[in-house]
Amino acid sequence: MLHDVVASSLRLRAGPSVGSAIHGIALRGDRVTVLARQGAWLDVRLQDGTRGWMYGTHLTPSVVTPNPTLEPMLAAVSPTRSVFIDAVGRATVTDGDTIRIGDVRIRLQGIDAPESGQSCEDAQGRLYPCGGRAANALDALVGRRPVACRRDDTDRYGRMVGTCEMLETGNSLNAFMVRSGWALAYRRYSAAYVAEEAAAKAEGRGLWQGRFIEPWAYRAGARLKRSRSDNGGGAPQSAKRSRTATTVPTAGSCTIKGNISGSRRIYHMPGSLW
Repeated sequence: MLHDVVASSLRLRAGPSVGSAIHGIALRGDRVTVLARQGAWLDVRLQDGTRGWMYGTHLTPSVVTPNPTLEPMLAAVSPTRSVFIDAVGRATVTDGDTIRIGDVRIRLQGIDAPESGQSCEDAQGRLYPCGGRAANALDALVGRRPVACRRDDTDRYGRMVGTCEMLETGNSLNAFMVRSGWALAYRRYSAAYVAEEAAAKAEGRGLWQGRFIEPWAYRAGARLKRSRSDNGGGAPQSAKRSRTATTVPTAGSCTIKGNISGSRRIYHMPGSLW
């Protein structure tokens, strides 16, 4: 969420304490993006991209100029909320952490859900499409009811990174996905949903019913390691999640795999992540 500096100047520190090294300064009127909170300290990013910790009592939430086209819909619920909203309307779900309102693509801030083609293991060790389940969970929450989002940032793909809620009830989409176990707290960018993740894990909800690869590790190429005797049933190999690639083929088996895509031939060698 965007905040304005109200002190004459604020030091940007390497950690949440006055003893941490100073590596930046923000002046009155500067706008910063708050990423996380620890007590009275805020993890922020300056407009030039510099990131660090500031004492939160010297910041105030920025007032976002509302879009005039949103006013009729907002007024029916709470006119005062319009200053915090950048996009509102019926949403369509792209995946477990991304929605679209009209032409605006919105990546839910502070959470990370399984990729669309990702599979996980359930409590019996069977594979299931956890990416699809996550998207379905978000779609079931949203339905055809209006959603309101505020911009916290913009990512490298040009998407709004935001916090979204059901306009009628105020229920947070971000928190719901983590609390239901279909997304993880994305600690790299925010600690806002760590408590929701802990609750989901303790109750074995969603992904926490079995084994899975964290979405960020999956995108980097990690896959679940499954034994060759695994026929889709039985108990999981281990309660721990593995980030190792598929086992190298044994002697006598085909050790080089290939795919044909259009005019291209793509070969995967033994030991490759793919």
